[in-house]
Amino acid sequence: MIGATSIANPSKFWTGRVTAIAWPVAALILLTALQFFLIFSKSYNWDEFLHYSMVYQLHEGTLARPFQTLLARLLGWIPGVSDDLMTQMAIARAFAWSAFLVGLSAMYGLARQFGSKVDALWTTLIYFGAGSVFVHGFAIRTDPLAMAGLMLSLYLLAARKLDMLNILTVGFIVGFVGLLTVKSIFYAPCFAGIAWLRFANAENKKATVVRILAIVPVAITTFVGLYFLHRAGLAPTPLSQQGPAFVSNGVKWLTDGLLRQPYYTLMAFLTAPLFVYALLSSPAAWRTSGLSRPKTLALVGLALPLLTILFYRNAFPYFFVFIFAPVAVALTPAVAMLRARFGPAVLFALICIVPLGKFMTEPRQVMDGQEALIEYVHRQFPDGALYFDYCGIIADYPRVIDHLISGIGLKNYHARGVPLVAQAVQRGELAFVVANRPAIVDALTGKQSSDEKLLPADVAALRGNYVRVGGGLWLAGEMVPAGPRTHIIHVPHRGTYIANSSITVNGVTYRRGSTIDLDRGHHNVASGGNAQAILWRGTRLPEPVPTEMTEEVFTKF
Repeated sequence: MIGATSIANPSKFWTGRVTAIAWPVAALILLTALQFFLIFSKSYNWDEFLHYSMVYQLHEGTLARPFQTLLARLLGWIPGVSDDLMTQMAIARAFAWSAFLVGLSAMYGLARQFGSKVDALWTTLIYFGAGSVFVHGFAIRTDPLAMAGLMLSLYLLAARKLDMLNILTVGFIVGFVGLLTVKSIFYAPCFAGIAWLRFANAENKKATVVRILAIVPVAITTFVGLYFLHRAGLAPTPLSQQGPAFVSNGVKWLTDGLLRQPYYTLMAFLTAPLFVYALLSSPAAWRTSGLSRPKTLALVGLALPLLTILFYRNAFPYFFVFIFAPVAVALTPAVAMLRARFGPAVLFALICIVPLGKFMTEPRQVMDGQEALIEYVHRQFPDGALYFDYCGIIADYPRVIDHLISGIGLKNYHARGVPLVAQAVQRGELAFVVANRPAIVDALTGKQSSDEKLLPADVAALRGNYVRVGGGLWLAGEMVPAGPRTHIIHVPHRGTYIANSSITVNGVTYRRGSTIDLDRGHHNVASGGNAQAILWRGTRLPEPVPTEMTEEVFTKF
């Protein structure tokens, strides 16, 4: 309660408790508002398309991987809310964002165990204002949800009574998040530190040990039970994901070299200046804060997950939403030092400057291009069509191959050695290609812009059988050079070819838009005039491509 002296003296009142809490509350409101608007204006990265495409794979009965796919079930209700794919993905982001906000609340509650209310709030804001966290806190990925679940579990373990309800709750959440993402194991030092703190402060240590250990079988039972429930509704696991090969591929995520993402790691720290400053100040702050030894050890445990950036292969920006959370709580004593040194106004500015910059510079036209591409494909193929791309950008249409998702995905694709793309092309089923990966672009254009390559048979099938209509979209068809010549039709087709200009085929002249039935083999063709013709495969000519559809399908993370 603010005393009468403070009220009588406006200067003291303004620099007192009201000001102390007003600055962080203002920062929280600002960051929340900015992030909310980004949900609907920030372009989707390839990984978000990949994760949302699993929702439709689950509905279609083609989802096979039991691990890292539980998110598809959590989002499975969204297609029933709207027919518009972009609206569905915005709802999925809002769902992830709601979990992120729960995680922030749990972080505040956990930080309160190591500092004052104001310090705990500033600690939460230092995490919130980190560039990678602010931009990816609502991503359609497991990271925001896993962060929320694990931080809530840590809070319950640290601050709430260890009764049966909380034991079951913590165990269930840990088991659930463990199935949601395997990297939940990175939080193990956090739980060990908090468990030790709980034990050290307990009056009845034996009972406390029993209650803490009781969480383990609950978590294991939850994990196993959910695994079998989830697995029961999936398709049979492909050979490429069975046995030792699949296990060894999983290990590669952790043993594929040191600091595999130096650029993204560096940017994550450069766009989190207060986080870095507090991190560097933490050892001294832990020594001088007056905290008990068990609390200090708990803070060390919360900070240890940061070491995973040295060996975790997928330390992309979204990963820092997950891994920065417990580390931020470990900075609470250092935040108290920062607040005393800089004051609330400076902290406010340093926390908000990066999010404001991210918000202002986000290239919003990329989302317009993504929306234009999806809408165009839906108009061109209203009944759905098989296609090929890197990440499932048209989530509600079937893909010819769904595991071309990363470096390891490409390795699996080559190890399997089955030219699925070529097979679909030869059957006349592959209607279009979205060239959203260098390996796909190179296959279509004949260029060599990347070390990534598709199987030779897939490259041969794509080359010459697809024509770019705009942006990264290529439709099934063939270019016929000007003048008379013998043209070879390589791909048998179930539909027809449609000429986009007058053309003579085997002595018969067809006007633009006419349908031409052609079998595989040699045909005498001559395009009208001096212009080349395009024989589009399908039942109608492509519509004009919207100007918003550009080559840049995604922005960088």
